[in-house]
Amino acid sequence: MALYEGQRTLNTLRLAQASQKQALSNRDSVKMDVTLRAKEAFYRLLLAQERASVFELHLKNVEAAAAAGDLGPWERVEVETGLGLARARAAEARHALDSARLQFLNTLSLELDTRFRVEGVLETRAAKAEVEKAVIWAMELRPELQSQTYRVQMDAIGVNLAIGRRNPTVFLAGDYELTAHRFPLKTNNWDVTLGIKIPFAYDFWSQIKQKKAEQRQGELARAELQDRVRLEVRQSAETLRWWQEEWPRRESQWKRVSTLYDAAAGHAAPALSRLRARDGLLELRLAYLSAVTEHILARARFERSVGRELPQ
Repeated sequence: MALYEGQRTLNTLRLAQASQKQALSNRDSVKMDVTLRAKEAFYRLLLAQERASVFELHLKNVEAAAAAGDLGPWERVEVETGLGLARARAAEARHALDSARLQFLNTLSLELDTRFRVEGVLETRAAKAEVEKAVIWAMELRPELQSQTYRVQMDAIGVNLAIGRRNPTVFLAGDYELTAHRFPLKTNNWDVTLGIKIPFAYDFWSQIKQKKAEQRQGELARAELQDRVRLEVRQSAETLRWWQEEWPRRESQWKRVSTLYDAAAGHAAPALSRLRARDGLLELRLAYLSAVTEHILARARFERSVGRELPQ
């Protein structure tokens, strides 16, 4: 039994506990990253499905306009040009959809030939993001910062362990022995041993300096990580704010033009005018869907930078 050892056993226990907490923080950080990647892959896939569907419908409308026989020479050129562009955009949308499906399967670690169907609606709502509160939350909740805190604690314990090597170790040992030639054994011996181990090594000071240097590097790394987290929170908050202001404007514009288009659909109009109107309405809808997707993902990235979900 060690009576005195310079708290080396206690510091070793504290080092193991800090290492376990750091491992749990690293696990939480990885889980948050995986969740963010899954959200991005899912909503990118939804957007790709919507784009492919919209372009397929637009292609059918252009093909119907091209099949009309009352077009003049220049109108025919313009309609055929629009038909070629519509086919190209529809093909690109299908290709983008196939890539998004593969990316989704890869993100979820599924077999790339798995058959599946994703159903959902691209819609969002405003989120309340207070930057100053978000920075405070991030300083307390981000698992990366917690992991770095435990790293600093481990470095400090390492310094204590290095210093503890200079202290002597005092041992106490004892034994009890029964001796005799016949039963019952009644003769006994007691032995008690007291030992002192005096350390003697040439690398005491070099090891202590090394551990203190590692501790200082850990403190600098933590300060750098804190600055990086503050910047990340503010950048993600600014992106969220911009998309939160942008997507309602795009939605309003798309709905207003869509209402005008529905009202004008019952009136006679040249084929090219209808074609241009449909093309413009298509662009507005795609811009609105892209804005909704970016707002959803901006919110997800902001929540990742803070380390918690925003209140509804």
